[in-house]
Amino acid sequence: MIFQYTSTTIPLILVTILLLWLASYAWDKRQIPGAKVFILLMIDLALWALTHLGEWVFVDPDIKLLCLRTRYLFIATVPILWLAFTLETTGRGRTLQKRNILLLLVIPAINLIGVWTNDWHLFFWREISVGYISTVRVLETVYGPWFWFHASYSYLILLAGTVVLIQAYQRAVPLFRSRLRLLLLGSFSPWVANAITISEAIPAWEALRMATIEGAHAIGLGEMIGSLEPGKQADLILVDLDQLNLSPVVHAPIRNIVPNLVYAATGHEVDSVMVAGQFLMRGREILTADETAIRAEAQAAAEEISRRVLADPRHEDLTLLDAMQDGKL
Repeated sequence: MIFQYTSTTIPLILVTILLLWLASYAWDKRQIPGAKVFILLMIDLALWALTHLGEWVFVDPDIKLLCLRTRYLFIATVPILWLAFTLETTGRGRTLQKRNILLLLVIPAINLIGVWTNDWHLFFWREISVGYISTVRVLETVYGPWFWFHASYSYLILLAGTVVLIQAYQRAVPLFRSRLRLLLLGSFSPWVANAITISEAIPAWEALRMATIEGAHAIGLGEMIGSLEPGKQADLILVDLDQLNLSPVVHAPIRNIVPNLVYAATGHEVDSVMVAGQFLMRGREILTADETAIRAEAQAAAEEISRRVLADPRHEDLTLLDAMQDGKL
């Protein structure tokens, strides 16, 4: 069994230890309302982090895929446990009847079935492949329609738990508001965890597709624009790959042009722009407008605005004016 060290290894180990320690600490206070659910939530999050760690450190694609699929067992249950914890903590635990809990678990159960049977239908992930981030071997996934339904449901449950806390905070006496403020602050952790799960799984090439062909499909123009194909408009940009932030460029054994564009490009690297087969900018020179005249017009407009502001006595009260006089601007 081969392992690889990544920048996430130590943080995920520390997070797992911290979550298990919190569960152990809460065990001694398990008679407090909400403590038992909190213990389950901490264990769930710890196992989430542990399976995430496995997905990063193992090199074997089959083990990575096993860790990915197992991780969704814990991803699917975190929002439910979070809602249960907020209800218990705010004295609304009576809502957690067996029937309601089972209803809440229906969608997560279907999600898990979809995760483990994805090879048959491709509803959860349209594609799973092995890629590389630098020298680190990773799984690259393309989400299917059911994944986005799962994500929407998870965020809806997380939002419900957060709303419960907000309502409790509004009703609480000042003595208990400090505790609820801490809980509200902590409520961001499940949101962040879910957001990281979604964002980090989008590889550079998929992000580029989202900005081009997938974006064109989203606005109903996928048959006209979004990719260079016969019959489509010739919309393209030429990028200067010699720019410092896009260097170095390698082609073997792994080509890094797309990751460089997605993670490092800022826009100034664009050398030429073509729309419908016509160059609008070539060699960084705009061909369809007088750039010098536009800058001059903008400068004149800015000076006119400045003149009007100076003529208004109220300008002396501007905070930015004080900052300028203090040498900050």
